[in-house]
Amino acid sequence: MTFNSVYEMLSPLTTYRLNHFWDWFDGNALRNWWNQDDFAGTGTTGIADAVDGGGFVTGGSGNNESTFINYDGKDQIDNNSSVAIFIFHRFSTGTNDFSRCGFVNAVGSDNQSAYVQDLNAASFILLRTGDASTSTDTDTTFGTDGVIRGYKMQLTSADCQLTVNGKLEITKTTNLPTVTFQPTWGGGNSPTGASGQTRLRYFEAYNT
Repeated sequence: MTFNSVYEMLSPLTTYRLNHFWDWFDGNALRNWWNQDDFAGTGTTGIADAVDGGGFVTGGSGNNESTFINYDGKDQIDNNSSVAIFIFHRFSTGTNDFSRCGFVNAVGSDNQSAYVQDLNAASFILLRTGDASTSTDTDTTFGTDGVIRGYKMQLTSADCQLTVNGKLEITKTTNLPTVTFQPTWGGGNSPTGASGQTRLRYFEAYNT
C-alpha cells in the first residue's frame, strides 16, 4: 500500500489530528522544543554517547537536587483525553536516586500530575497522580531495579491506566488531574545523594 503523505499514513484527510509528538532521542543534541528546568541545583542534559543510550538528565551533585525536561510551561496535553508512551529507566544506582516520566502542570509539584516514578529506595515502580490538592501513589508489580521498560499511560475523565511492557498494571480512579499539563522527564536524588541520572529512549504523547 502506498500513501500520498505522512499524514495519510496515520489518518484520512477528513480527520483532523490533535496535538501529537514523538522523539527518538538520537543525534548529537536534544531537540530544541525541550526546556531544562533545574528544580534544585544545576543538572546536565543531552544525548548519551552510547548505543541505544537515548537522552539523559543528570541531577545536581547536592542533596535534594533534581532536574527535569519539559515544554517550558506550554500545557498542550489534555488531562481528560491523552496518551503517553515512553521507554525509560533510572540509569544511576544511588540509594536515593529517582527518575520520573509523564505529565505535570507545574514542575516540582506533585499536584496536577500523572507520571511514573522509579525511586531506588522504594520497593516498586509506581504511578503517581495528583488533583488540585492531593497526590497519591499506586505501586506496579515491577521492582525498582533500573531496568529499561516500555510504558503506556492513558488518561480519561474517569481514570488513568498504566500499561508496562504490554501488561495493564494499574487503573486509577482517584486524585486525577483537573487541568491541562505538559510532558516531563528527569529526576535526581531525595533526600540525600548526588547526581541521579534518568535515560529516555523514546517519548510519544498525543491527545485523543
